[in-house]
Amino acid sequence: MNAVVSDNKTDYFVDGLSNDEYHADKSTLSSSVLKAFADDPASVIWQQNAEQDKTKLDAIDFGTDFHTYFLEPSEFKKHYKVLPEFNRRKPDERQAELDMIDQWKDEGITPVKSEDMEKLEAMRKSALAHPTVGAIMSMGGVAERSYYWQDYKTGVKCKCRPDLIVEGINDKNRPAFMPKHCTTLVMDLKTIARMDRVQAQIEELKYFVQDAFYTRGIAQVTGTKVCFVFAFVSTSLSLGRYPVKVIMLEATARFDGMNIVTDTLSDYAATTNWESVVLMDRPSWAQDNDEVL
Repeated sequence: MNAVVSDNKTDYFVDGLSNDEYHADKSTLSSSVLKAFADDPASVIWQQNAEQDKTKLDAIDFGTDFHTYFLEPSEFKKHYKVLPEFNRRKPDERQAELDMIDQWKDEGITPVKSEDMEKLEAMRKSALAHPTVGAIMSMGGVAERSYYWQDYKTGVKCKCRPDLIVEGINDKNRPAFMPKHCTTLVMDLKTIARMDRVQAQIEELKYFVQDAFYTRGIAQVTGTKVCFVFAFVSTSLSLGRYPVKVIMLEATARFDGMNIVTDTLSDYAATTNWESVVLMDRPSWAQDNDEVL
């Protein structure tokens, strides 16, 4: 895939950059690193230096697989391949499957079990059946574009990689949910095990900070007003379907996220000592119980 770079030295985007190439760049700050720094500055260095246990990654890759299948079907065809049916109860067939998986991985191919492929397709159809997701996908956006900018307040070099971005929106094609002053739409695709935990997941994983960071950076690069939405697709069935929900955060949540981004970027820019110790007290509920006793 050939990379296409916008014509700007400090604030620019790149099309066609592979996921590995994007993540290999440690010189710019991503939203995940910003969130890690806010919790514990030492974790930033730890993430860069700690080795991953490759044998444990398969179980957490389903979300990535769905992203690729849904947003970049041509890339999915290049880098994924469905395993033939094996009788895993027979030792020789089980071993043949393992050997095939090892061979494909050596060739840069991600093996997908047939049952997982069927689930990916069912989730894709379920997502497209949602009228909002379907409308956004029909607008002809760009998937996995990489944005780079130098924060205008702190000088910190930043990056983000929105799942899908649609530019040039006007009064004729603007979705009903999108504010009239916005001309750029970003959709971030999320998988979730239980749809009733959407709000908890947004809080626990600080998606409201991601919203603010992406919105701030993309607005700086493009010079446009950005509308950001999350599209959640469940990995668990409910009444035979994979539930889908599109979320746009309230102004108060976005305001909180932007404050965290601003404060964290300032702290990050001023940090010279990356050693840190997290101070922790007893939980409030335990102290409350002591008072009752």
